[in-house]
Amino acid sequence: MNNNAIQLVGEEIVKRIAATKVAVHFGPLDIGDDIEPTRHLILFPYRVSVNADMRNSEHRVPALVDDGHGVPIVRDKIFDEAIPLDVHFLLCVRPSKPEREWQGTVDLGKALQVLNAASGRFGLLVDGEIVHLSLDTVSTEEMARIWSLFPAVNYRTSVVYLASPVWIDPEHPRETGTPVVHEKYLPRPVPIVERA
Repeated sequence: MNNNAIQLVGEEIVKRIAATKVAVHFGPLDIGDDIEPTRHLILFPYRVSVNADMRNSEHRVPALVDDGHGVPIVRDKIFDEAIPLDVHFLLCVRPSKPEREWQGTVDLGKALQVLNAASGRFGLLVDGEIVHLSLDTVSTEEMARIWSLFPAVNYRTSVVYLASPVWIDPEHPRETGTPVVHEKYLPRPVPIVERA
């Protein structure tokens, strides 16, 4: 993926939740009451870290290329210096009018259902790549730290999702040659030297 990988993953999560007719704001928690008042949930990427297990792995991306005769073939683009990220998303209820207070938890439940089904065994398909999405266990202290970043916002019911790996690729892949499909070695003729 490109430098917009975190944005693309967030938009895919929002799209999955929106399929249940629940509107989601993708951005920080301190959104004003007058901004997008119809959105009942907030999705915020609060932490990004390098995936330690994949740090030194090359990133292979299948790509269609022309074989020179007008026939498309699949050849991997190889990125040696791609950055594999773990992105932690906070999904929380947005405060609403008192008569709709419990609707937020119902909407959160719908989001949990659809994200559980969408992540499934294979994960989310984002820009042609698989990103695994799973609920992340967060301690009370960690949750308090997240919410302390927004002192003007009261705590709301929330869950954390981990999206991994989210690849940030360099601008250009490694150049690779045409794969060798057959090599033929022929003996060279040896000159005959006459002895005197």
